[in-house]
Amino acid sequence: MTKHIILKIMFTLFLFSALLIIIGCIKHGGHPVIPDDGNNLPTPYYAYVADGSGGLCIIDTNPLNDARIIKTVAMEKDAHYLEIENGKAYVSDDLFSLTIVDIDPPENASVTNTFDSGGSSVKSFKEIEMLYIADGDSGLQIIDDYPPQYPMLVKTIDTPGYANSVEVYNGYAFVADSEAGLQIIDIDPVETSFIAASIDTPGYAWFVHIENGIAYLADGYVGLQIIDIDPPQLAYIVNTVDTPGQARYVCVLNSYAYVADYDKGLQVIDISSPQNARIVKSIDTSGEASCVRVSSP
Repeated sequence: MTKHIILKIMFTLFLFSALLIIIGCIKHGGHPVIPDDGNNLPTPYYAYVADGSGGLCIIDTNPLNDARIIKTVAMEKDAHYLEIENGKAYVSDDLFSLTIVDIDPPENASVTNTFDSGGSSVKSFKEIEMLYIADGDSGLQIIDDYPPQYPMLVKTIDTPGYANSVEVYNGYAFVADSEAGLQIIDIDPVETSFIAASIDTPGYAWFVHIENGIAYLADGYVGLQIIDIDPPQLAYIVNTVDTPGQARYVCVLNSYAYVADYDKGLQVIDISSPQNARIVKSIDTSGEASCVRVSSP
């Protein structure tokens, strides 16, 4: 292992660990379960959008047919990525400048602090003692980070595109791989990981989210790809929902997919029947929606 690779791993782990220390344990796929009765949710839910030059945009989605922006929080730098935890929004730009926003209550949200560590932000997925990093041109990096003082690169899988994001599900890593679509990597065992299947999508794969055997892929100008991944080796596209902008990010809550659609704001898609998925609400934002989270207050 070269000195350059070791330093890169150490620096990446530092950034990842710093973010975890600040926001606590990030929940992947741990959405709260509530009764789904269409437009009228019994508990108020908010969509938080990293809106580029528009800062942090907070949208009240209850009722869904009357969803509206209730607060916009200006940022010193463009907002590209965010996490929500314990009444705080943690918003970062591509240079890992982190802005902490108090969102309790959402309508009075305000900046409380900023943190700038330099370097580059990474999209990663932590599972037990392994860290899976979507590492751009280098593909998927799998790192054993236990003990944290001695991280070790276990495996590199060179993907055909530019690895933008990764999520791990049932022994497979799913990589949103830009022009190369979705790469499905068998990681059991990690040491012999290999690409088990590929779904060549017509757009630019920015982000993938896995929920109940379905991969939701933000596929750029093509929109949202809904992919059946059960079993992964026979994955296929169930439906494509054309969004008006460029789908950059997607999160799922109950029967809805929330898509950050870049210059076309937030698109809410009814996915209760994946084959018949459709846009049910569009909320225009002032900036460039790059990331979205949905949470109760």
